[in-house]
Order: sequence, then structure tokens, then C-alpha cells
Amino acid sequence: MSERRFLLVRAAGQDPGPLPPNVELTERTDPRTVYARTRLLLVPSAVESYGRAGLEVMLSGIPVLAAPLPGTREALCDAAVYAPRDDVGQWVEEIRHLDDQAAGPCPPNRSPPGCGHQRAGGRRRMGALRGALPARRVGDDAPHDDARPA
Repeated sequence: MSERRFLLVRAAGQDPGPLPPNVELTERTDPRTVYARTRLLLVPSAVESYGRAGLEVMLSGIPVLAAPLPGTREALCDAAVYAPRDDVGQWVEEIRHLDDQAAGPCPPNRSPPGCGHQRAGGRRRMGALRGALPARRVGDDAPHDDARPA
């Protein structure tokens, strides 16, 4: 996929080794900085206890492609797209589809949940969840109805 650019966030204590020219390595930083540059989040983790990064980007409308690990599936449910970690062909297909879905409707051979437009429903559900959660002020233990945006 040399035609696509990727941003790789260095995992704590890990050296990714040599990277192809279309992959930029960045250090762990404020997630908002990374998410601002993200069109599609890839989570090919071998171990993932919870899909926090996936939840964060989905709340911003960014699609997620992840390995189907129990913690990730529990956190992201059907709002994410899943591909077996070692199935490179499926990852390539899903990356192309998710990254290109703004170009038009899903092809007829893509059936839910394999279609990005179907996954948009998952993003709407995430947005509805965000609106239903009580707002909290930093340092408070209780929700404040007056803190919720109108």
C-alpha cells in the first residue's frame, strides 16, 4: 500500500525497526494531536485489554479497523470493523474500502457489516451515547446537568 501514508505511534518501550518511506513514526503524545491527523485508526494489536483509542476516535467520527480481540470487541461492539491480525489481504481490502468510502455508495457485493456506510450507523450510535452521558466537571465525582452542552 505504498500509495497510502501511515502514521505510526511508537508503543512504549518498542522499536519498530526500519519503516517504509510512506510510514511516519511519532512518539506517544497528546492523543488529540494524533487524532487530528487520523482518517482511519488501525488497531492490529496482539493484546488489547480495552479499546480506549478506538472509542476516542469514534467519538470524533473516525472509523476503526481492529483485530477482533475480546477487549476491543467489548468496547467497540459493531461500530468497528474487524479483521484477523494475520490476514494481510483483508486488512488491505478494509483499509482501501474505509479510506475510500467517502467517494460514493458501497459496491453491491459489500453486505453489512462489511460496508462502511453500515458502520456509519455504529458511529451514530457512539454519538448518541456521548450525548446521553452526563457531563462532568474536572475534579467532581457527580454529574452536573447544567454542564451538559445544549
